[in-house]
Amino acid sequence: MSTPLPAGSLRDRYCKMAKANLKFGSRFSTGLKIGEDTGYDSGSTLDFVYRNRPESQGVVGNLIDRQYLQAIGWRGIRVRKTHIELLLRKYARKLSEARRPVRMLDIASGHGRYILDAVAAFAQRPASVLLRDYSDINVSAGQKLIAERGLSDIAQFVHGDAFDTASLAAIEPRVNLAVVSGLYELFNDNDLLRRSLAGLQQAVEQGGYLVYTCQIWHPQQEFIARALTSHRQGDAWVMRMRSQAEMDALVEQAGFRKVDQCIDEFGIFTVAVAQKL
Repeated sequence: MSTPLPAGSLRDRYCKMAKANLKFGSRFSTGLKIGEDTGYDSGSTLDFVYRNRPESQGVVGNLIDRQYLQAIGWRGIRVRKTHIELLLRKYARKLSEARRPVRMLDIASGHGRYILDAVAAFAQRPASVLLRDYSDINVSAGQKLIAERGLSDIAQFVHGDAFDTASLAAIEPRVNLAVVSGLYELFNDNDLLRRSLAGLQQAVEQGGYLVYTCQIWHPQQEFIARALTSHRQGDAWVMRMRSQAEMDALVEQAGFRKVDQCIDEFGIFTVAVAQKL
């Protein structure tokens, strides 16, 4: 997927035309403009997908937004959000029933909407919610969402590197419900994942839970790699698919035991839960 197509080939011309169409469409469509400006894998793009409504000014832009939001990948991501919220409620309830104050962590939150939506549906408010992200845009947007939701007394959003083992290990107090969503499939190198998971293993207290996602397949993988730009300096968005067995093995090597899983009806995204041994 990272290898350039033969110059002048039909596939090369098709992909270049697709990129040009997206750039042209971004003049009218809010959704496409966010993707072109910040990357189609950015927290800003995901927040637009989660909001799931046309936001353009004109009729043409709104039509493009509607079609864009119905792409199978975005539909799968919204199901993934639902599954994350479901599992967070389930395991927050387990912790509460065990009389353990729920302390939450998300290491790559985007704008944090899916976490804050989940918290709003909890039977009991968590004791704390720590959201982190590497992007200043995401941190600022997330802080605004926290204030709008009236959660400033329990939630904070800070700048943080999801692959910095020492930074994650230093989180205090220890958490018991951690989340890493939509991150690992953006990176090919499993050593990066091991560094991240090693930090999470130290950030999560004994018996706490880790909610993690995996992208095992995508019907538009090549189109995305050839036509869509990422948040990383506009490079191509080349996704790293992992089998569920590979992802589970990385989590287990870090000291967790898998206890639960959901998958969307398209077979694209899984959301799993593992408990710290």
